[in-house]
Amino acid sequence: MNRIAAAFACAACMAAVAWAGTIRGTVTSAQSGKAVSGALVTIAGSQRAAQTDSTGSYRFDSLPSAGYNLRFSCAGYDSLVVNDVYVSGDAEKRCDAELLPRAARVDRMVVRGTPFRRPPDMTSSTKVITADELLRAPGALEDVQRVVTMLPSVTSGGDNTNEIVVRGGVPGENLFLLDNIEIPNPNQFAQEGTGGGVISLVNPLLVKGLTFNAGAPPAQYGGKASSVLDVKLRDGNSDIVLGGVDLGVAGAGVHVEGPLFSKQANFMFSATRSYLDFAAHTVFNNQAAAIPEYWGLETRVAHNTADHRIYADAVYGNSGITIDSSDVLYGTRGSTIASGGYVYAGGITWEQFVTKRLSTSVTMSAVGNTFDRLEYTAADTFFKNTSLEQEQECKAQASLEFDNADRLTVGAFVKRADFSINLWEKPDTLKRYSGPADTVGTIVDDSATLLPVAWQQSVAERDVGYKYGGFVSGILRPTDRVRVVPGIRLDAFSITHSLCLSPRISAAWAILPELEA
Repeated sequence: MNRIAAAFACAACMAAVAWAGTIRGTVTSAQSGKAVSGALVTIAGSQRAAQTDSTGSYRFDSLPSAGYNLRFSCAGYDSLVVNDVYVSGDAEKRCDAELLPRAARVDRMVVRGTPFRRPPDMTSSTKVITADELLRAPGALEDVQRVVTMLPSVTSGGDNTNEIVVRGGVPGENLFLLDNIEIPNPNQFAQEGTGGGVISLVNPLLVKGLTFNAGAPPAQYGGKASSVLDVKLRDGNSDIVLGGVDLGVAGAGVHVEGPLFSKQANFMFSATRSYLDFAAHTVFNNQAAAIPEYWGLETRVAHNTADHRIYADAVYGNSGITIDSSDVLYGTRGSTIASGGYVYAGGITWEQFVTKRLSTSVTMSAVGNTFDRLEYTAADTFFKNTSLEQEQECKAQASLEFDNADRLTVGAFVKRADFSINLWEKPDTLKRYSGPADTVGTIVDDSATLLPVAWQQSVAERDVGYKYGGFVSGILRPTDRVRVVPGIRLDAFSITHSLCLSPRISAAWAILPELEA
């Protein structure tokens, strides 16, 4: 009996430990980014409730392993419902919420929660995707770019690339932002002249959420014609240092996060490396024709108080592949093709809440891509590409909140674009063939045809250009169901000597509290 009682006691202790899960997070304004204090957070179907403190933080402890629906509500904001927040064992689940300010011009108010997240300054063709949705999206391979290909007006550039094509646009016309850092191509095996590659450098485990807009973005977004993909990273754990190991299509990786010096500062770090080369060495005994190799690093450091937020991000990736017997497989002149390059991006943002209504933001960043390709044999080289693209940017903006949740935002930016294109191809001989039986051909040597006997393509160009400009954007709510986003943007580019002034306006009408048109 004593053994049975001990077994039951042990099982009860294990169950109690397994049921000690936690949900925590912060509630902020979707319009200004300021912390929302006094917001009520409730768990649907239970009596559990919590209220946010002065920093917008809340916490639920001792939760059984299950999925939960959270409802966020606060006076002056639209309520929000976040479904399927899953807690496993004694793990800690982070669930942040951004509440949209409500126009307060009614004598009577009925509070309803909606599961649809709406950015305050985007009125159409917009989708907000949470980190959980990113990880669960079918066919997305946990890739922040592939996840939007299931949306209307969006298609993929191909099965072997995560390039997205929006409304028939061309590759490279999609604006990608990572915590306010504009990254032209954040991918392993980045394709030159596009915004896509094979695998994204952004670790989905570090992502807080992303906003995708396929039309009519506000004036603060510019430089691209098709779409905006704005990715936000979450903060690291501010209580304890924790980490893990993950294995996926992007390779094997490690992830560590925790507090830094104090609970107000935290960090996250992840490293990923491909494992196909190890499999090729052991399983295929080095007989495979082409094995991709790549590795990447990503880190984020943040410091948060009630009056300001400072966060710095850095991403680096290096990729390469060598294709042997390419002349036999693909008919190239060289027998070997080596291709790859590296990508880096880094930046720091300081958000300051000067007063209750005034906030400012300053971001400084630097990004770069290299594109390397070599086609050769043991005795000769046929093609070489060693191109480099770099950008350094400084941008600042200030937002002023008015009554009725109206807002005015002004900003300016300057960007230095440094590019070096270096392409070389070995001269070839132009021949004329008389028919299918002619396998030798005759060298073209007729000056009257103006066709050269040998041709050579060589491009070597380096230049530095400057982009600069500014914008003014507003959010107006003339009634409690109408939201208008007017704006104007100025863009200039020194190389083309162009100056472009583009006015913008969009509007949304809430047919129902949960439905806008």
